[in-house]
Amino acid sequence: MKTIVLLFVITLLTVSCASLEDAYVSPRYASGVQSATKIEKDPYAGVIIVKGPIRGAVIESWLELAGADFTMFDIRGFADNASQPVSHLIHFEIKALDWLFLTRAYMNGVGFDLIQIDSEVLECRSDVVVRAGHSCTVREVVALAVTGEHLSAAATEGFDIKLSGSRGQRIVKIPATYVQGYLAAIEQGL
Repeated sequence: MKTIVLLFVITLLTVSCASLEDAYVSPRYASGVQSATKIEKDPYAGVIIVKGPIRGAVIESWLELAGADFTMFDIRGFADNASQPVSHLIHFEIKALDWLFLTRAYMNGVGFDLIQIDSEVLECRSDVVVRAGHSCTVREVVALAVTGEHLSAAATEGFDIKLSGSRGQRIVKIPATYVQGYLAAIEQGL
């Protein structure tokens, strides 16, 4: 019986990892991120919108591996027109087994306020009690405004960001190749 359960878990993890790789662009190569970055011009609002591909953060716990907790990110940019500087946001979506109430981000010893975008309860199960009596999965969506200087520095080093809230934190590492591809797409597309 243990062998069957173990084989099932291994199969489930293999299929899950394969589908995640298909769903998200690998930041391993800047060219992949560059080609997946979308630049749209909205004639009604008069703005240019740049949206990097959604990418899952590095899995660091068994809860993330099991799909109970995960963090995704992408970088987005906005400009009034092609001659204006682009304003950038790093967009984070966190799914967890409890609220983190994220309000701050830290990079290189400096704190920044997060922009609250959305939060919701995704699913509650009465038949399963997980971690300290909680049986609901929640989703928090926040954004961090970054400058062109932050992006230029991250093009060589990547981002190492701590998202912090009153009930938890997440560490998100964004590879330099992701930032390089995003910046190359802006340079080519604007």
